[in-house]
Amino acid sequence: MPKSLDELSSDDARKLLALSKRGLLELNAGSFAALIGKLDAEDILNSRELEYWKSVANNGPKLASSSNRLAPTLVLVLKVTRLCNLRCSYCRSWAEGPDQVMSFPVMVETVMQAVSSPTTKSIMFVLHGGEVTLLKPRVLEKLIWIQEKLRRPDQVIQNAVQTNAVSISDDWIRLFKTLKMPIGISLDGPPELNDRVRVDKQGRPSSGRVATNMVKLREAGLSYGGLVVVGDEAIRIGARPLFDYFLSVGLRNVDLLNELPGNEALQNGTHRCTNYVSFDVFVEFLVECFRVWFSEYSDQLDIRCLTELFLAAGKMAEPKSCLWSGDCLSKIFTIEANGDLAACDKYIGDRSFIYGNLLAGQMGDLIKSSKLIRAEAAAQERASDRASTCKWNNLCHGGCPHDRYLFKNAAGITDRSCCGLSPLLDAMCAAIEDHPEQYAQFLRARGHALRKTH
Repeated sequence: MPKSLDELSSDDARKLLALSKRGLLELNAGSFAALIGKLDAEDILNSRELEYWKSVANNGPKLASSSNRLAPTLVLVLKVTRLCNLRCSYCRSWAEGPDQVMSFPVMVETVMQAVSSPTTKSIMFVLHGGEVTLLKPRVLEKLIWIQEKLRRPDQVIQNAVQTNAVSISDDWIRLFKTLKMPIGISLDGPPELNDRVRVDKQGRPSSGRVATNMVKLREAGLSYGGLVVVGDEAIRIGARPLFDYFLSVGLRNVDLLNELPGNEALQNGTHRCTNYVSFDVFVEFLVECFRVWFSEYSDQLDIRCLTELFLAAGKMAEPKSCLWSGDCLSKIFTIEANGDLAACDKYIGDRSFIYGNLLAGQMGDLIKSSKLIRAEAAAQERASDRASTCKWNNLCHGGCPHDRYLFKNAAGITDRSCCGLSPLLDAMCAAIEDHPEQYAQFLRARGHALRKTH
């Protein structure tokens, strides 16, 4: 291979990629992406896509105006497809019928409009669904090709995928391995729990197939994390059985989310819903999880929300989760298959959180002109002001905007002086004070040194 990838021709790139796919050449993620970007348009696009690409290439990317620049860091959740092979009881993210797969023009416009902002230096594209692995891996290769063709040299682009892992082909596994992509797997607990809520279109259980495919991922040398939706049944089962099951199937990195109601029933505050786990109840469960995890499992199992908050409670690091960022609506967006630009997909079903369509307008313009984003920013500021007396306000920044949305529309609560995290953070502070040596061990395992103030 030449010393520089810049020296390679498209023919060289085709040959090297062929060797890589046959397992005869090992490439790192950056080299693979660069080789994909070296391919000619005719190598990767069909005739209709090629025609659209030529029109884009002739006109060139539109640079964002100085007043409509995007955030320095963006997270774009791509609904590459709404098709799904599961029918989870709490999920409203799947759809059937035509036009449920993202078109090439939408994919191009998404990347082009994101990279055109001169202030945007880092972009994470999250392939979410529906179930993206129902499509051929070529869809990801095309996305990477577009990114490599359009991004600036100073921009860092990453891709991640969230999958139900029910049916992952060997081709997808090979691509994931080459790209070293972050992989999230949706799995809600042991079979007696998971298979009540996560069934396929025929009503069949899914946990056995997921466990089998996790073995395949491990055998390929891939790491992955779990995303667990906590419903009433998980709370009834309790933390310890959940943790034991995750370890038994080799799932050592997990995050927890509470089950949410459908937003359709919450619009305009005209309905009251009870079929979900409220944030306050969820925090009670997290307190239980924390106590069990810290005393018995923290050396084997990483619960991401607990780890982040535990480090933050000890003033060791700021939490990374979007939930506590205070400005998520300005940097996290969902791109639907039809090109609709929307808030994070917690708001699916409430069309007021759709800002416009990327095929008809520019991302920066749509965001800047959104009255909803301005209103939510003002609501965030008011929430932070109300919580100014809370000692944790600088950590949570008023909490997740969607939780406030639920407080108002599902519970009729409009004025809270705390986002709801206080019981968990208080329990964490008590653990730090009562078990300093165990906390120091916890920190060392994660590359932190205990400060003298503790």
